Amino acid sequence: YRGQGVAQELLQYLLKSNQSKHFDAAVIRVWNKNIPAVSLYKKLGFKEIDTIYQTKLKKDTKEPFEMKKIYMHLKL
Repeated sequence: YRGQGVAQELLQYLLKSNQSKHFDAAVIRVWNKNIPAVSLYKKLGFKEIDTIYQTKLKKDTKEPFEMKKIYMHLKL
């Protein structure tokens, strides 16, 4: 469903419905290489607030590699 606006519609619905439940913010953690997701979150108003690095193992070779995760915040 990439490029069809499905994720944007779902996130907008989720964020709007949580405003009525008295939440005042949303936080998302995303892999920095997931450019479509990072772009979508920024388009919806999320701002980068922090980053962390995680060491993971590749499934096929079990070699370690480092993933950079971005924490993003949106005031509702």
